[in-house]
Amino acid sequence: MDYYDDYLNGPYLYPLPWVGLYIAVASLICSVAMAGDVVHGFRWKVLWFPCKFFTVNAASLTLLAVATKLTVDLTTAMLGRTDRMSKLSSTIFVTIVMGNFLTSFASMDSNAILINIAALGILVITIFVDGIIQIPTSGIDTSVIAEEGFVLLSMLFLFVTLSFSALTVPTTKKHLELKYGELHKIVSNGGTLEETAKLTNQKLKEVVKIYWVMAVTSSPQFVMARSVTSATSGIICLLTVGTLIESMVRIDLVPSDSAPLSSSAYMWSAAMILWIQFIGVLVGSVAPIFRWFTAINLNRRNVLSNWHLNTLILVENYWIQRFVEWKERPLALGNRGMKCKKLIQNVKNLVMNLCIGVQFGIVVVSKVAQFISIIILILPFSACYNYYKRLNENRRSKTKVANENPTSESGRSPTNHTRSERETLDAELDLSDYVLQLEGEVKLPTRILKNICDEVNQVIQMATHRKPKNLTELLRKSSNNFKGVVDFDSSQVPHCWALPVVTLTSIATALPNIACHRVEQLKSSVSEGLSYIDIVEKSLSSKGDDLLDIKHAVDVTWGRIELYGKWLNEDLKLALTRNSSNSS
Repeated sequence: MDYYDDYLNGPYLYPLPWVGLYIAVASLICSVAMAGDVVHGFRWKVLWFPCKFFTVNAASLTLLAVATKLTVDLTTAMLGRTDRMSKLSSTIFVTIVMGNFLTSFASMDSNAILINIAALGILVITIFVDGIIQIPTSGIDTSVIAEEGFVLLSMLFLFVTLSFSALTVPTTKKHLELKYGELHKIVSNGGTLEETAKLTNQKLKEVVKIYWVMAVTSSPQFVMARSVTSATSGIICLLTVGTLIESMVRIDLVPSDSAPLSSSAYMWSAAMILWIQFIGVLVGSVAPIFRWFTAINLNRRNVLSNWHLNTLILVENYWIQRFVEWKERPLALGNRGMKCKKLIQNVKNLVMNLCIGVQFGIVVVSKVAQFISIIILILPFSACYNYYKRLNENRRSKTKVANENPTSESGRSPTNHTRSERETLDAELDLSDYVLQLEGEVKLPTRILKNICDEVNQVIQMATHRKPKNLTELLRKSSNNFKGVVDFDSSQVPHCWALPVVTLTSIATALPNIACHRVEQLKSSVSEGLSYIDIVEKSLSSKGDDLLDIKHAVDVTWGRIELYGKWLNEDLKLALTRNSSNSS
């Protein structure tokens, strides 16, 4: 005991509270990033909460590793009530973060997915193994041993679900790209630029809405958010949050022993870590839980009408297609012996069969969990809503019968309003033909399409209030549709319109006897126009194209012209004056 007291009071443990502060700061950064995604989702009414601020990358994984330092700490005695809860909250914090990470994998390519899964897997397995080691060695107090075991298993299962879901992303992207190409041919109908120029304002809005629906419904993050594994992720996150709240109520508010609040070398920082991670868990659980509700809400109609046992155990082809491709792909084994090649091939087939079986199990379990969620949550609310709707309709019909002496004016107005609503509804139903979905996915509800259309209208309104005034004025003053720019562009580089525009702007900037405010207005006009040129050029050029190098050169050159009035480090006004004096 004397040695233990010396250990606890040793000077080499003095820095641990500051290490705890470092852990708290890392947890706070992760929590703020998750809160940013929640605010962004509510602001744009995207209640499946795409990952915009908090995504899987080297920085976020490093912060997560720092935030979970208490979980993997095998040497520091943590016997106080706050100490025990801070260890548990760190493990739950990892689970909630992984629930938020689910859709961010959908925005990556194959190599990035594999690398980030490997990095996240190293962290998760380390936490799991350290937690298993601490359970029999009393590193975890017996008062929270059941909760810690449940959370560790939930974290591991969520990681496996997340990993196998992420591996299907390249396959789903290919399927959706093919469907997008087919619909694009139908929508464009072989249209040329000349025909596009004749589009009316209303027709252009309709085309924008069609492409917006195609883009949103084929968004990889939205596809991942409405999948059955997203529902499983939300359920796990909800259960772990409930576990943390139950443990805090049972241990902190109703203590069953005489242990102090904190007795570890982390001292005051343990409570800071606990409360920051507790708030982070609550905030971070919003996105996975709402994705769960999104997934079950999209599938509730199918459950109520068409679902049966065969649907529950049916696994669509895109879930296992990539594993099948890996299994069938031959290995480059060189000049090895036949027995060695056969052994390696058999091992590979065994591993791929195991992965296919695991994927089957994950999908079936997720579908069952989704089915149970719909039965428990959606059916009672649907029944209450339908009953309330019938009561409202009966009340309205009675009111209409009681006041049935409308004038011709008042009688005509409801009819027109009803017709207007019907036309709007028909337009929304027409957009359902442009929804991109995977095999086995149910038809999106009309309400979801309406939200997507409202988002388009909101963007159009924002663009109306943020018009490029200088560019519009420049276009209004140009009477020959910039024919001079076309004549000047002697370079044979296709789709590179920014280079001649920047070159001509630099020449115009260097001209003498022009008012400064006109030069600045020209620069502002060109700057606004280059943003649109950039969008067009990116859509027309490929990643391996030389145009990317030219585009980078244009950006650098324009930055120097716009800010400093220099071309290749030469002041344009001074260069023109110098050339004029030399020629004279």
